[in-house]
Amino acid sequence: MKKYITLNILIPIILIFILPIIIFIFAIQYFSISEINLLFLTLEINENVNIPDYISNLSVFTTIIVLFSVIFIALRNFNKNRVFMSGNLYGTSYYIFYKLARVLGFNKISLIRKPYYIMFKILMNNDFEELVNLDIENEQLVSDISIKTDESNFHNINNLRECNLIISDTYKINIEQLPIDKQDIDTIAIERIGHEKIRVSSQELVNEVRKAVIKIMNTGAKINLFMTTSTFNTYKIITECFMQADRDKMEVEIFQQDTTDKNKKFNDKGKKVLRRK
Repeated sequence: MKKYITLNILIPIILIFILPIIIFIFAIQYFSISEINLLFLTLEINENVNIPDYISNLSVFTTIIVLFSVIFIALRNFNKNRVFMSGNLYGTSYYIFYKLARVLGFNKISLIRKPYYIMFKILMNNDFEELVNLDIENEQLVSDISIKTDESNFHNINNLRECNLIISDTYKINIEQLPIDKQDIDTIAIERIGHEKIRVSSQELVNEVRKAVIKIMNTGAKINLFMTTSTFNTYKIITECFMQADRDKMEVEIFQQDTTDKNKKFNDKGKKVLRRK
């Protein structure tokens, strides 16, 4: 992942800013240029001139800006049909790199193997024009599964401070996997029964999540979200359950599993993807 980010984000950004200056200085020193046609005037050059004096001239910066623009546009054209982080790359959790990818011209992205927090941000901000391979991980087995919703630990009272929403899809989430300070608070747990560990597209699962979100919202509670959902189900949950709700009145914090932990416990701190206004 670090190599991919370095080659596709960091190095291009460095080149955009450094290459125009290098080209400009190289052209003056090695090609005996006698004058430079700039946007606003013609700058005459002779062999006895002090190059740094020209570089400090405002018109020289105009030339550098032109070179910057040419390189920037060329790079964006190169990236416009490429898919950002395609294949088996597990996406970085630093959202800034996705924003920079968009600036660099990437119009397409695969959501497969991206952290849930990143999926929320990408979809809610409509960062990319095209989502590719969205349902490639999902098998259509709707008739062979069922959805179980457990509200036994949900008291449905007004002015509730926070509430857990647990969505067990490809893997079951046990309460012991949650951060210790979240284990004893109000909880709604939704579990897909059947074909465990297989990624299944389920509108019924999405519908149950939507109902739970509305119930929690009505209490005024912040939603602590714990998920093991497939890419497609995650997409549907975000777009149909959270983006369709009144986001100004919703606060959502999503917790990611620690993949280095053998028990797959969730991190103690979550990422806020929605804040009340």
